[in-house]
Amino acid sequence: MTSVAAVVVTFNRKQLLVECLDGLRDQTRRPDHIFVIDNASTDGTREYLESRGCLGRAGLTYMRMAKNLGGAGGFYEGMKAAFEGGFDWIWVMDDDAEPECEALYELERHFDTSTALAVASLLCDADGATNFSSHRGAFVSFGDFLRYLLKGKLIVPIQIVAVSADQVRQQRVEIDHASFVGACYSREAVEIIGFPKKEFFIHYDDFEYNKRLKKIGKMTMISASKIRHKEANKTTFEVRSALGWQRGRQKFGALWIKYYSVRNAAWLLRQERPIFGTFLGFCMVSKLMFDVLLFDTEKKRRLRFLSSAYLDSLTGTFDNDKPKILLYG
Repeated sequence: MTSVAAVVVTFNRKQLLVECLDGLRDQTRRPDHIFVIDNASTDGTREYLESRGCLGRAGLTYMRMAKNLGGAGGFYEGMKAAFEGGFDWIWVMDDDAEPECEALYELERHFDTSTALAVASLLCDADGATNFSSHRGAFVSFGDFLRYLLKGKLIVPIQIVAVSADQVRQQRVEIDHASFVGACYSREAVEIIGFPKKEFFIHYDDFEYNKRLKKIGKMTMISASKIRHKEANKTTFEVRSALGWQRGRQKFGALWIKYYSVRNAAWLLRQERPIFGTFLGFCMVSKLMFDVLLFDTEKKRRLRFLSSAYLDSLTGTFDNDKPKILLYG
């Protein structure tokens, strides 16, 4: 019988985590084991799990990290534990995800019939509506990079890939990318491509991992398998206006998050094509700097922040403490 381990990475979202674990417990086909990777939460996550009886459940391993390793480090540790545990498939998700009750059952139906080395659930929002975001889709081709980089995207959303919502609802849709919210990787794939790049901390760790996957095989999205993503971090953005335009902007106090996306995206572009990728990374950062000059407050500090992230991408420097030091000293 095929064995499946679920890997859930959490940080300071204990209530959402319990909802995620309840969703896994209520599966018609339950995971054979659940690995909870706690990134050194400070909100009493362990005590809360104990009070809700989660830690006493059979088939659940709680792993508390000594420090916050970010999503990338958490998925590295969780997938490594699941792989070393001998499981055939590894189903990964954030703590703000909640799989619908048939999600794993529908994925498992395609483990043997699909030629893909990975499958993924259809991503939905908190209300169950299909989420046509960059969480599912195709990699942007180099010919289209400039057009998509102006929008800050490296993924063509699934709605465009599949042409229509009706095609998305088909049983299977071949995709290049699924975020670490409901992606499920075969043991065969992990044996070849290894684990996520933990140095990324957050942002583009799933993109980089799926880039490796595409070199050896396919990923398929199973539309009947649905997972809700509640995205509890949307409050880090605010809307700002200039010259009649409006843009969603990262709040200054949460700007440290932007460092990782800029550094990691620019680094990835260089790995793909050193010369042209460096140029594309420069275009991306230049666009971000232009937006800072046009829309943002704290312009000098923001510009310094972006330039530092870009320079670190050029040198391959992965100092994950640096962003908060730059912001807060």
